[in-house]
Amino acid sequence: MSNRYKEITKIASGQTTSEAVSLKEASIVGIIIPSAFTGTSLTFMVSEEEGGTYKQMTRGIDGASVTALASADDHIAILIGDFLTSKYIKLVSSASEAADREIELIMKHV
Repeated sequence: MSNRYKEITKIASGQTTSEAVSLKEASIVGIIIPSAFTGTSLTFMVSEEEGGTYKQMTRGIDGASVTALASADDHIAILIGDFLTSKYIKLVSSASEAADREIELIMKHV
């Protein structure tokens, strides 16, 4: 029995930021980008509460934003430890999406 599963989040047409996703004692290990994705990268905003204040996710070693390069129809591998520090996450596209975009998150219980 696998401890992996998928969550779907959406970036609405004309927007850059997705709906919130609960990490539910799990971490993101992959992101599947739809074929018509407009942006060229993703950054991440995190919060301890779903309705709380979301802050840019950065790396402690250099303060740089956690960024994943993304293009249409990509399957992006993510380091499992990157998302262990937060309960809720939003994905932020580098460009406004031209239509609603559903993004699949591959999750793994930790």
